[in-house]
Amino acid sequence: MNAIWAGFLHFENTRIAIELFPATTKSSSFLQHVHSECHANLQRSLTCPEHGIVNKAEQTLTYNMPDGDQIIIEPDELAAIRTEKSKRMTLRHFIPKSQLDPTDFKRSYFACPRSRDRHNYNVLREAMRHTGLYGIGNLTLKGRSRPVAVWVKQQHLILSTLFYQHEQNNLPHRQTTPSSVLPTTHEVRTCRNRMFARRVALQPHMREDHNREQLIDLLGRKIVQVVSDNQLSFTEPDAAAKRISPADIQL
Repeated sequence: MNAIWAGFLHFENTRIAIELFPATTKSSSFLQHVHSECHANLQRSLTCPEHGIVNKAEQTLTYNMPDGDQIIIEPDELAAIRTEKSKRMTLRHFIPKSQLDPTDFKRSYFACPRSRDRHNYNVLREAMRHTGLYGIGNLTLKGRSRPVAVWVKQQHLILSTLFYQHEQNNLPHRQTTPSSVLPTTHEVRTCRNRMFARRVALQPHMREDHNREQLIDLLGRKIVQVVSDNQLSFTEPDAAAKRISPADIQL
């Protein structure tokens, strides 16, 4: 796995060399669109209704006004407002964990120290563990400065990008208005007891992608059938199944 960013994490007078590695993998389909008649891969091109296909050099961006007018923004104008690349990330603030919740997090990364800075990394990690605080800073990714939270998970520091304020929605007023009828103590206690009766430790199977497994199984069986029908170096389908396992097919 390759690091998506390498630089320095700063706090007060401490500088820690770190690398960021994705904590999650973005799921993407391994299936491709093809022409049903000849099975050729389909291609997508940006087209103009008047002039046909438009190459990249002739493309630009626009903001469409409500009245139909267009505000053209040239590539060099966009480039001028991009944040310059930086190998520095500073933890400027620390906040209680209660002030952030799962809806605030966009994507998370493992923040791994370079060997020479492992001690300072461990000091910061343990201090954050004992205080229970999130470190807040900014990280430049793809030309944009993003707010981030740094927190502790087991023996690692995790860096999570946060949604910008304007990216988060508020519930409509009618959905947030509390009911005038409050639940009784008995109702709350009964519901709570039912929850505790089903309380278990988080297990891997609770987060399985069943659609993915079914698709892999389907594709695996079709591969075995193709190998069998065409006698591709196998005399029996069972031999092909052992050579081409659905579990080896990655999304």
